[in-house]
Amino acid sequence: MIAPTSRRLAAILAADVAGYSALIGADEDGTVRTLKEHQAVVFPLIAQFGGRVIDTAGDGIMAEFGSVVSAVECALLLQSTIADRNKDVPAARRLAYRIGVNLGDVIFDEHRIYGDGVNIAARLESLAEAGGICISGKVHDEIKRKIEVSYHDLGYQNLKNISEPVQVLRIYRGNTPGDNNTQTSNPQQPIRRDRLHRFPLPASSRGVIQKSGTFVATACFVVGLIWLLRTPGTLTGLPATIIPHDAGVAKKALDLNTVPFVSDFSRKVLRENYLPGKDIKAFAISFVGLGIATGKESEASATSQALDQCQRANSALKCEVFAIGDTVVSGRDKPPLPPQPWVPSRHSTLQDFDVSLLPFGNEDVRTAIRGNFGSGDAQKALAISPLGKYSYYWSQSSTDEAVRRTLEMCGDEYGLPCRILAINSSFVLPVPETMRVTGFFNPEIEARVAIASRPSLKQKFGARNDWSAVATGVAGLPGFASGQSSEASAIAEAKRLCGEVDLDCRIIAISDFSVAPR
Repeated sequence: MIAPTSRRLAAILAADVAGYSALIGADEDGTVRTLKEHQAVVFPLIAQFGGRVIDTAGDGIMAEFGSVVSAVECALLLQSTIADRNKDVPAARRLAYRIGVNLGDVIFDEHRIYGDGVNIAARLESLAEAGGICISGKVHDEIKRKIEVSYHDLGYQNLKNISEPVQVLRIYRGNTPGDNNTQTSNPQQPIRRDRLHRFPLPASSRGVIQKSGTFVATACFVVGLIWLLRTPGTLTGLPATIIPHDAGVAKKALDLNTVPFVSDFSRKVLRENYLPGKDIKAFAISFVGLGIATGKESEASATSQALDQCQRANSALKCEVFAIGDTVVSGRDKPPLPPQPWVPSRHSTLQDFDVSLLPFGNEDVRTAIRGNFGSGDAQKALAISPLGKYSYYWSQSSTDEAVRRTLEMCGDEYGLPCRILAINSSFVLPVPETMRVTGFFNPEIEARVAIASRPSLKQKFGARNDWSAVATGVAGLPGFASGQSSEASAIAEAKRLCGEVDLDCRIIAISDFSVAPR
């Protein structure tokens, strides 16, 4: 009996490397190595946006998403990430993706998807420039009031093996130089400014409470904050302002337990001074500051004074009004956080924190972290983002506070959960020393693992502890070791287990990281 055809509506992202054949011809080993390193960043990024990698033949990537907005946001971040990685690479050696995104009905089975929806995405990709993105008219209809992009409408195109013409648009974050035909897809929305790159902030170590009806407070702490590109490069500039609250956002009742970024001390000030304060009142926050105004004659004066007091707490960061009275007015979502426990228990000896072992970044990155986080007072925590950028706080009132605030700040910047890498003077996430880190490891989409083996490896990998390692052989059958006391024992055990089911076994992951030989 023939099974009925299964269909669903999906957003399809198709990508390949522009000029790949020429790059291979010029330097086969180097091109393949760079491609694998790109994939080690791109595959986890796709998964973070809820995508599923369907095919990775050659230099290509085909992925499906349940949300077209997620697919386009993923494509935009993917291109900006690869552009960052290419900054210091000679133009003739850069691996740049072309991307096409389509929304359409697809036929699917357990492992693959088929149909015109997929084919159109592939054709759109072929029309994109190196480092660019082409979308179909259907995609544009869905994102035009949800994502701030600029676009160049190429009109209706006859695509190979597609019966009907398809509207094609090139999209960009902002106008491209020299493109007078570029339009803005959503002129009504305010532009979300790029807030991903940060610079070390000066120390702030004071708390002030004024009794005249206006309060400003910062915990007695020193805050360190730095965002560093995964590829070699220079430190980036000062942050843009925190997004002002949107007057059109649905209001909700204030719950102090959900106020992000503030220290435990500031939360105490809010509880003891703001909540019982007389209306009209407001408070403002930044990553390090808090400003409170109570007993004012109008909302305008309350918000103005709260912002002013917050700004005085630390002038390096702009503030936003979070609440007026007992109502939240900020349009900011709660930062995404990883599942608990944020710091897994370890039975083996913890590695001492060593800047030279940081899995991502160049010497500038290591020097900055050595001079800020490395020399900062406890209690402190260092987090790493899904794309290999670091953030940290130090001199907090407790380890728990350092961990929470670091994860909140990191998650807010990316819209993606981050991970704690180090606390005080120790790594809490095992960092490979004998092999080179190429990215984060995700068993669901790892091309070197056989498709049929991925679900069981995902389950085992999710329960890993202490030192762990993954090895695969020629058939992609994995050997997984966990709960080991050292990197060497994890490697040996993973190879042994792999050798029981496969041939020519090699280590592809240690701890949370994809790895390659040094």
